[in-house]
Amino acid sequence: MVGVLVACVAVPTTYAGAQDLELFLGPSLGTGVSMGQGAGGGTTMGLTPLFLDLAVDGRNTEFPQVLYGGSLRLEITGGPAVAIVPRISLEGKVLDFVVRPGLGVPFFFSPSSLLGIEASLQVAYPLMEGVEGVGTLLMDGFFWGGDLPANSSIVMVNVMVGARVLF
Repeated sequence: MVGVLVACVAVPTTYAGAQDLELFLGPSLGTGVSMGQGAGGGTTMGLTPLFLDLAVDGRNTEFPQVLYGGSLRLEITGGPAVAIVPRISLEGKVLDFVVRPGLGVPFFFSPSSLLGIEASLQVAYPLMEGVEGVGTLLMDGFFWGGDLPANSSIVMVNVMVGARVLF
């Protein structure tokens, strides 16, 4: 699992030559709401399990506005579940805040499979040199997996809070 995260960061920077690479670690906690629609047309809604998201991302200093990486996502409540989420993000600044919109592909592989698309918006505020406080809005749509009945989908909206550290 860690190898996949390292590959997500390393592969896009292979052609960087002598450019510098900055790596970041971002632990966060999150939860939110989920909605699902089954084949019979019924809709369900509920809270998503509390989860820990361990993100690693990096950027080539030649193109500092583009970040490549991913996260390991571990559900804490509601039964154990593990996912990897490769993602790409852009970075910009609005006033004193750093804003990072991104796209990812969440893949839950334990105890069952679930695959989807994720749009994210992270807002960060510098706390000290190399450390940021972050808040992230995640919007996920899951369309394939062993946890989904036939002809159904799940939509989740989650919020995460945490930190981001340059290492």
